[in-house]
Amino acid sequence: MKALKTILDLVVIAYVLLVMLLLTSLLDAATFFNLSTESQLHTLYKVLLTTGAALLVARLCLGYIIVADKKHHLHKAQLKINELKAELYERRQAYRNKNHQPLEMETWQTAEN
Repeated sequence: MKALKTILDLVVIAYVLLVMLLLTSLLDAATFFNLSTESQLHTLYKVLLTTGAALLVARLCLGYIIVADKKHHLHKAQLKINELKAELYERRQAYRNKNHQPLEMETWQTAEN
């Protein structure tokens, strides 16, 4: 999951750098993408916009999946902690019951003599 997030982050960074270079005119879109008409340039910008939206949705979904996975692991850990607490409580109760049994009448009378 972590590797997928890292790869997606690198793709997003590369996409943002490409768009920034195109928008600041440091990189000429017509020569870089071999475009000859204005309609091809408009199509390129539509494709870039669609790609950006898809990357945004992918990052958002991956973020939700990661959060859900972490919540699931936290829930499993809490259940394990509760099981261990219950086991510890049962052991303590068994120890207390074993060591603090009420004295029977015969034991009580011999203790007085």
